[in-house]
Amino acid sequence: MSEKTRDEIAFSVFLLHALADAWRISVPDAFRLLQESEIMQGYIIPCYDALHCLGKEYLVDDITTFAREKGYAVVLCFTSIVSIAQPSLSMHTIQSLFF
Repeated sequence: MSEKTRDEIAFSVFLLHALADAWRISVPDAFRLLQESEIMQGYIIPCYDALHCLGKEYLVDDITTFAREKGYAVVLCFTSIVSIAQPSLSMHTIQSLFF
């Protein structure tokens, strides 16, 4: 197996997990969606050279949009930790949900 093939597989696995997390579905369900829609073999693998240079959130948003254009109803849910500092208080951490 070539180094590029290994890199493509590692990238695909990374992206698969990122999409499953963002869509709040299991990894096998995300894999099935990417296979059924032909996004994995028609977009992610062939465009690896360009896609692997992009950030995780951009990739998730891009592939979510692509899946929706193909007729799949995916919901994008991001969970992030936001730190807020106030002059008279210590740091507080809140969890926010972005859609």
